[in-house]
Amino acid sequence: MPNSLPQVCHFLILLGALSLASTEALGQPVMVNPADGTLTLVTPSAAEQAKLGRVDGLDFDPFGNLMAVLEISDATAGAVYIDKLTGAVTTLITGVSRLDQIALDPSGDLWVTREVGGPSTSNRIYRLVVGYDGSNTPIPTGTSLTTLVTSENVDHPEGLVVLESASAFGNAGDLYVAEDGVSGGVYRIEPATGTATLLSGDLNRPEGMALGTFSGQAPSALYVAVTLDHVIKRIEADGTTTTFGDPAAVSLTSPDNVEFGPDGYMYVTEDRIAPNSRIIRVAPDGTHSVYATGFDEAQGMIFDDNGDMYVAEQGLARIWRIRPPSAVPGLPAFAGNGRFLLALLALIPGVFALRRRSAT
Repeated sequence: MPNSLPQVCHFLILLGALSLASTEALGQPVMVNPADGTLTLVTPSAAEQAKLGRVDGLDFDPFGNLMAVLEISDATAGAVYIDKLTGAVTTLITGVSRLDQIALDPSGDLWVTREVGGPSTSNRIYRLVVGYDGSNTPIPTGTSLTTLVTSENVDHPEGLVVLESASAFGNAGDLYVAEDGVSGGVYRIEPATGTATLLSGDLNRPEGMALGTFSGQAPSALYVAVTLDHVIKRIEADGTTTTFGDPAAVSLTSPDNVEFGPDGYMYVTEDRIAPNSRIIRVAPDGTHSVYATGFDEAQGMIFDDNGDMYVAEQGLARIWRIRPPSAVPGLPAFAGNGRFLLALLALIPGVFALRRRSAT
């Protein structure tokens, strides 16, 4: 047993590090810096996880209900509602395979992409109309999917952005869709007519996308994860496309989904098997840093009004919540595995009491 304060501190730090490593090895994602937030499993029940096969894109409906789509290829594929308080999963619609991304339309409906191959003008992008009960809880009754017919063929659509308001990128309700192919394009699509216009092409598997300004710290642009190039591309409204930041600084690998947070950062998931899948945080100047790690195929992300991030872990059919820390003046911010360290720190008085008793 350590018998001095420095020895005790070193002992506790070592135990904390061992706990972090063993937890990650067991398939438990961790925050790289515990002060950044607390990781909590939203869907701990195996029965509920069974309804989340190959869970991918996430978004909230107009009533704050967490919605998800499933990229699975069997008859259970479709869209689900997840109660973020209880973890209960309600299947809303099935029978449409390989749904990938989901995004809210200003009308209150949602759009989804279906990542299936073969260029086609239909059965690639769908409008999802959700049925509700009297308390605005999503239910299967009244829920439907309707294909959007486009003027151009779309192949393997994945990334999806819906414009909330008019801008240089288009009108409110216009869609941006990325084709997950080795010469994939990013298209602007006008839902009223189905008119599809190529914004940027010849991208090496463009996948997740987000439109944002880093909370006003940069001009509005579309950011696209280009999976096979292991980079994030920035696309201007005129189609000018450049690599954003320094992804090599964190060895960015197979970027998948992109989402802007209310904290002024952009977040990127990596489509990698456990324990290598990470969430990367990107600053307005392009600086990349590792935010969380240890996932099995982290995919879609979305933030709620409280600033909590929800993450789909596709490989294990789970939904996680990352809750930012609550600042307490005068106290360090511990979160996630920091709780383990706090418990160990609480033992310090007992350690010294034992030492005093043994010395007398």
